[in-house]
Amino acid sequence: MSYDIRQWSIHTRILSALAFACVLTIGFGAAAIKSIFVGQHALSAVADQHLPKTIFLSNLYGSLTRSYFSPTAYARANESTRVSIKNELDVRMAEQRVIALALENHALTPKTRAISSDIRQRIKLTNESINKYIESFDDFFIPISKQVETGAALSIRMLDVNNAVLLMLESARQGAISESENLNTALKHAVRVVLFGVVCVLIAT
Repeated sequence: MSYDIRQWSIHTRILSALAFACVLTIGFGAAAIKSIFVGQHALSAVADQHLPKTIFLSNLYGSLTRSYFSPTAYARANESTRVSIKNELDVRMAEQRVIALALENHALTPKTRAISSDIRQRIKLTNESINKYIESFDDFFIPISKQVETGAALSIRMLDVNNAVLLMLESARQGAISESENLNTALKHAVRVVLFGVVCVLIAT
């Protein structure tokens, strides 16, 4: 058969056009499906990982901020104020244990799980140090200089925990933004591919 299209029969031309249209449809369809799968992966990452982690960390950071313990203020407070501070701390510490454990259990990757576990351990040790500092005021044999030294170290420890949670929160937020941008790009690409494919098929037929 001649390769001169002008010598092709009507039947051959129709079949060739249909075959070409099918190839275009399959090619552009596959590209669009690939983009949709990329978008689906990005959406799943946001919904299943970054968004819940951001919520947990926001709640945890909020609890840490609300329960910020000032060793100096506690040392200067009267007995009734100290009791109120201790009661409020007990509530916040229980809240932090629950949130930190939920954050660790929700972690989907070994790296995130390790970081979450480290933060939970830091919070546990910090809260234990706070309780020991408070209990030291019931021990009259502990010198004030020792309490001041312990309070200063405790302030540094609390600041370290807050910074660790804040850094993890910022990382989760950036991850959510990145995956959202990936989702937006994938969907735009899928729409462009589909529209371009439709135009090509119409032209071919």
